[in-house]
Amino acid sequence: MKKLQFILFLFLLHIASIKAQSDHKIDSLYLLLSQTKIDSVRTDLHYNIAQEYFKQNADSAFLHTKLSHQYAEKCNYKRGLAKATSNYGRYYFMTQNLDSALIMANRCLELNKEIGDKSYIAQSYMSVGAVNVNRGDLDKGQLYYEKSIELYKELKNLRQLAKLYGNIVVICHHKGDTDKAIDYQNKTLEIALKLKDNELIGLSYHNAAFLYGSTSSYEKSYESELKAIEYRAKDNDLVGLWECYINIAQDLVNLKRYEECISYSRKAIALINKTTKDVNSLALANLNMGEAYTKLKEYSKAEKTYITALNNLKSTHHVREKVAVNIALGRIKTELKQWDSALKYLNIASDLIRDYEDLQINRDIVALKALAYKGKKHYRLAYEHLDEYYTLKDSILNKDNIEKVAKLEAKFEHDKELQIINIEKENEAKLHQEKLKSEKMISRLYLSLLVVVFLGLFFIYRLYLQKKKTDSQKEVLLKEIHHRVKNNLQIVSSLLDLQSNSIDDESTLVAINDGQTRMKAMALIHQNLYQNKHIESISFKDYIEQLVVQVSDGNQIEQEVEHSIEMEDVNFDIDTAVPLGLIVNELLTNAFKYAFTKQDIGQLSIKLEHNQDYYKLSIKDNGLGLPDDYNFEKSKSLGLKLVRRLSKQLYGKAEYTFDNGSVFTIFFKDTETRKEIS
Repeated sequence: MKKLQFILFLFLLHIASIKAQSDHKIDSLYLLLSQTKIDSVRTDLHYNIAQEYFKQNADSAFLHTKLSHQYAEKCNYKRGLAKATSNYGRYYFMTQNLDSALIMANRCLELNKEIGDKSYIAQSYMSVGAVNVNRGDLDKGQLYYEKSIELYKELKNLRQLAKLYGNIVVICHHKGDTDKAIDYQNKTLEIALKLKDNELIGLSYHNAAFLYGSTSSYEKSYESELKAIEYRAKDNDLVGLWECYINIAQDLVNLKRYEECISYSRKAIALINKTTKDVNSLALANLNMGEAYTKLKEYSKAEKTYITALNNLKSTHHVREKVAVNIALGRIKTELKQWDSALKYLNIASDLIRDYEDLQINRDIVALKALAYKGKKHYRLAYEHLDEYYTLKDSILNKDNIEKVAKLEAKFEHDKELQIINIEKENEAKLHQEKLKSEKMISRLYLSLLVVVFLGLFFIYRLYLQKKKTDSQKEVLLKEIHHRVKNNLQIVSSLLDLQSNSIDDESTLVAINDGQTRMKAMALIHQNLYQNKHIESISFKDYIEQLVVQVSDGNQIEQEVEHSIEMEDVNFDIDTAVPLGLIVNELLTNAFKYAFTKQDIGQLSIKLEHNQDYYKLSIKDNGLGLPDDYNFEKSKSLGLKLVRRLSKQLYGKAEYTFDNGSVFTIFFKDTETRKEIS
């Protein structure tokens, strides 16, 4: 977990300033912006505002990055274009769109090379390296970091050198070069102390904690992380602080200080939600807390925390973290003697880890499976898994020796190959001259034949490319449209957010907030269409699961709310998904605002049924419901009006009933059925 968390923030090394100072700086920049009409100056001001917003609100940063880019293009300001492109890359990196981040980082590098400023070229090398590392290409990432290091040495920029050394510490560790990792770590700390730079000193101690933790020196890791927290707190670096909190929580689990682990995990979750809302980091914090609850035998809390971690990881590709959570849930169910549930989670873990040769993880899984089968009195299966457990255990014990022998054999083979190669080179040199004459004649014949074949293949390939290009362009264009629509909706949402800061009227604020939630609901649909392999439709079940989380996050309430989604994996196109998504958004928002006011635990269920003629969507909560004399059909509430009107748009209707809570039922037809009717 530490490894993942560390790599995720290699790119975010500039986030370290006091929020109050940042807000003051933004206000000053806005004031300067209002006093100038020079496009190049406005370019730089919007860029600087975006830089400050990156510490608080990525969407607002994206808005000002776009404005910076527009003004730079307008006045052909190349330095401004490079800076805006750099910010685009930073936004895509923060939102984990790594393909787009890499495109922007490379484009920024080319622009800076055209300008010729070594400082900016070095910074671009660093950015390209960071994106490659996060994409899993450590060698390419290190290559770009080393290019950046050479330039910063030439420029005598010690601060940037220290940051790069810190990044290479992690890469070297992942590649198994511990000595080189320690060497770079010492360089980082030496420079940081020399410069008396709180950010760099904090980063250096954080790197040291990482190295200690990877060698199971948890007490030293804990002490180094406390020092990192001390220096990052001085700068009020919120992102850096919760990064430390996550790692220190892991140390505390290993040190069996479980209550403290829970406390640090909660601090981390609070700061993550306050800053980047990064789902991977939320999952890691919940995983640490779940492990602490498990050790305290508070299994109910542990299970709930692990399930939250799974929900965090749902939209990611972090297989090993998903495996860890499923194993943890399997362990809890084994402790509770709930054998079937235990096997369910353990089988999921087995399926996920199938493509990875990780002996230790597989050993843990088969050990727990053996216990579960024994509990179910399936003794043959229990024995088979126990036998597999001991086989894996022996393999792990012998692994180090096998690797040492393999390295020695590899070195011997390498030396032998070098000797053979040298002998062969001598023989080849003697034969080379003799073959030259005959090869020239043969090559002429081959060349003539190849020219004929090449011309034929060229015309065939050209026809193929023309067809492929047409199909590919259509798909890329559609994806780009959905991506831009999503971005534009997010920008409008950010503008509404900015506008709400200057409004005191409560009813106006409510209206603006409602507008934001509707924008976000539609943006989520376009995001799913953009990310989906088949861009013409989205999985409605996946969309609803994401929408519930989005509405829940936007309506923080005191009560715990449990939700269930019961539907088959149905796909809807945009003509059905958008109105249906807005309907669900309105009803979910109403539930979180008004339904869950007295219950200890709120309950929300969403169910979709389908017969030959229509779909039936039911959304039920366990709240107080609408007043007895309330006429749903004639309600003047904008939200309920939208529900009724959009239901009619889908050739259906909306109904309300009360059954121990509000029950809204939407009958509708999909696009294909509506076309047949019309």
